[in-house]
Amino acid sequence: MIPPRLVQTRRGQWAQLRHRKVLAGRSPTFGALMRRPLEDLQPIFWLAEIRGAAMAWQETLAALYPERRLVPFAKNAASDDLFCFDLDRSDEQVLRIHAYASSGWEDRGSWPTFAYWLSSARGYHEGWLHDRVGLLDAPKWTST
Repeated sequence: MIPPRLVQTRRGQWAQLRHRKVLAGRSPTFGALMRRPLEDLQPIFWLAEIRGAAMAWQETLAALYPERRLVPFAKNAASDDLFCFDLDRSDEQVLRIHAYASSGWEDRGSWPTFAYWLSSARGYHEGWLHDRVGLLDAPKWTST
């Protein structure tokens, strides 16, 4: 069970570790990735890189969408899109959730597994890098 609120700094550190354990249990690929340095996927960033960010976003999503049990692990810096696991699902599907959208309109796409999401995020990152130097347009964000 993930603690519902981040209360104190000491408890916050424990909550961050617990958050990672829950996420690692959702996907073997995610678990393996968390055991090594996180790769750069700009403009997507890992919430684990910023102290308290994962728990803060989880609390925000819980307040915005109380009927859902979403656990975010990454965010697109160019938008309010978060990449999450849904604890009410038994599979490792990754959801793209647009924070602050009206309830029922927050879903922006999904990937069947974390591995598919990671592959897509890498492609998006490569396109973003090329776009920044004007070599080519960023690829379309692919999800199912």
